[in-house]
Amino acid sequence: MSQENVQIARRFVDHWNETGEFPWDELDRDAVFVIDPGSFVAGTYRGRDGIRTLLRLTAEVFDEFRYEVDEWVDLGESVVALGRIRARGAQSGATGTQPGAFVIQVRDGKIVSYRSYLRREEALEAVGVSEQATSHENAELAHQAFAALNRRDLSAFLGLMDDDVEASPRVGAIEGGYHCHDGIRRWWEQLIDFLPDVVIENVALRDLGEVTLAALRMRRHGAGGNTPLDETFWSVAEWRDGKCVWWGDYGTEAEALQAVGLRASPHEP
Repeated sequence: MSQENVQIARRFVDHWNETGEFPWDELDRDAVFVIDPGSFVAGTYRGRDGIRTLLRLTAEVFDEFRYEVDEWVDLGESVVALGRIRARGAQSGATGTQPGAFVIQVRDGKIVSYRSYLRREEALEAVGVSEQATSHENAELAHQAFAALNRRDLSAFLGLMDDDVEASPRVGAIEGGYHCHDGIRRWWEQLIDFLPDVVIENVALRDLGEVTLAALRMRRHGAGGNTPLDETFWSVAEWRDGKCVWWGDYGTEAEALQAVGLRASPHEP
């Protein structure tokens, strides 16, 4: 799984949400933006002048416009973002939220095309990926586990774990490995004591059948520290009958896949 293009897409969204502008240095000069026909600013916008027109029209219609991405799908040159749009009308002042998705194509480190969709299944179909392929039951369970950790819901987290679960966490681990719910509770307490504000962001998730592989971004401060820490790592989990029976964290995708007897993608650096 190549993370470089996902990171470019993430920076694109972050910059847009924070400034209302696109990161021009990461856009190809001949980039093409195509906006869903159901949008208020539907159309095709070519090159820098065309894209500036899109920004101007968007600002005229909305005085607030944000993308909230739940899932990134890494397809090599193409990256799919699945989530929602949150916007406020410039004239009405009404705020609304609707599902949204987009596909970005990256070539030689530059965004060459952007295509927005109001329905996530259309975005996935456009790149030849089915909704089922990205939203299997085990992938949803993995999403639930990350969300439970971020909201500090230990009961929900344990509810996703098999009674005999084995875990080899990368962060907050003191004992090395943890077994059963009692072991997970100890790890949880150690993690929160050591990193009380830790947040786990799912950068990309692959469903490999009984196994899920997630590229995760962890942001936190150490207990008593002021310096923010940011780290990307890979987490692999094995699921059986709706429960996690084993999970482990690794510094690289290759290490994570090796742990479950799979080979890394050729995009892995």
